[in-house]
Amino acid sequence: MEIESVFGHVISAYTRGQAMADGVLIDVSALAKKSGFKVPVVVTQGVWVDVLSLQGDVSEEKRVRYAEWNTLDILSALLEGIRLMKKEGPTVFFNVALIVRKNGVKESQWISLKSVISGGDNGEPVITIMLPEED
Repeated sequence: MEIESVFGHVISAYTRGQAMADGVLIDVSALAKKSGFKVPVVVTQGVWVDVLSLQGDVSEEKRVRYAEWNTLDILSALLEGIRLMKKEGPTVFFNVALIVRKNGVKESQWISLKSVISGGDNGEPVITIMLPEED
């Protein structure tokens, strides 16, 4: 059965690839692969702006380094969350302590996130890490 016979003609489609090109999704697959993930991983713009890029008044070089460290921490926390999951399903809620800079001082801050594994543009498994209120 073809999808059009169920839902009718597709009026508009917005692919994962288009979302990455637009900056709505940020590809962190290279870091994810180093962390042990076997499928592509992206974070939403909300995670990137609200969590990964907020480092106060620091140089761009340090901002990039902190974002990479925090991304690795998020990926590690997600892997642990997946391992500890008591039920099977596409969604994992998890918490991670990230180092952030506020007023020039480094501090640890707990962040709640969720991940969803779903089908990518071609049906392949992909993971999206997002804020708990995002879809």
